[in-house]
Amino acid sequence: MLFNRQLTAEQRLTKAVVAIMGNPKYVALSGVLMLGSKRIETDDAKCPTAYTNGRDEVYGEKFVNELSDPELRFVILHECYHKLYRHLTTWRHLYDQNAQCANMACDYVINQKIADDNQQ
Repeated sequence: MLFNRQLTAEQRLTKAVVAIMGNPKYVALSGVLMLGSKRIETDDAKCPTAYTNGRDEVYGEKFVNELSDPELRFVILHECYHKLYRHLTTWRHLYDQNAQCANMACDYVINQKIADDNQQ
């Protein structure tokens, strides 16, 4: 008999990463997806959404719990592309000038890439 129990944020994160790696569209990203650590932050003040330092990824617990499975996969891909494109090192000079503007520009590039990859 199967029991329907809710997955923890950590379990959902793992499930989403495995689903992405199993998708033929993203199998080539498997190495980047496995690079660094992934952790759930329980303190919303420290991590209200998600971020990467270029290697490790941190996801806010409340944020993860509010996302649907497709939305969570999108966020994981988003952080993965920051690492793949080496945004925090390649564009360090822009982040030093205006971190918010640089992050928004990098986010735009990533979100457009994911949207383009998933057009029907």
